[in-house]
Amino acid sequence: MPKANKKQRHQAKRKAKQKATQRRESGSPIKRLAAARGEVVCWMSEGFGVLGQMQAFVYKRAGGTSGMACFLIDRGVVGLKDAWTRMNVGQREFQEMIELSASRGIRMRRAAVDEVQRWVAAGIRWASENGMRLPKDMAKTTLLIGGVGDWEAADVSAFAKEFAGHPDDLRQRLIGEPFESYIRRG
Repeated sequence: MPKANKKQRHQAKRKAKQKATQRRESGSPIKRLAAARGEVVCWMSEGFGVLGQMQAFVYKRAGGTSGMACFLIDRGVVGLKDAWTRMNVGQREFQEMIELSASRGIRMRRAAVDEVQRWVAAGIRWASENGMRLPKDMAKTTLLIGGVGDWEAADVSAFAKEFAGHPDDLRQRLIGEPFESYIRRG
């Protein structure tokens, strides 16, 4: 076997090993922030039973970076309606978001991480049981609250089988069955 050919194979093998190591050690910024030690600050809106929706804001600064997550939970059949994250958010900017909600008449209060986890888990379960599409980046977003655990056992007693929106919105969210059979449900 020629030396040049053997040398090329060894080089290719080394490069493949380096790439595998880079892939293993790299990850999304959200995953790195979630894994880093740091305090998680949570705020939630009040009046879920009356207003029919709840916002939960989560902020974490750790490992030289910061980020936030937001969850929108709907009391009706939609359940967990939205979930998103944003990186490199300063504490002041996060506080301004809370103040903006309050200025719009949404009463906000501090909350514990486990309370947010319970509500998000319940929203996931409720959406799943009602055949609704879950937010695209939900799994990544829940990393900032340490996940939601066994969402299939979450308490959904605060939710109600109602929908107060446009039928087209329901069609977009519904994945469990055709719209026509869904609206004929009891």
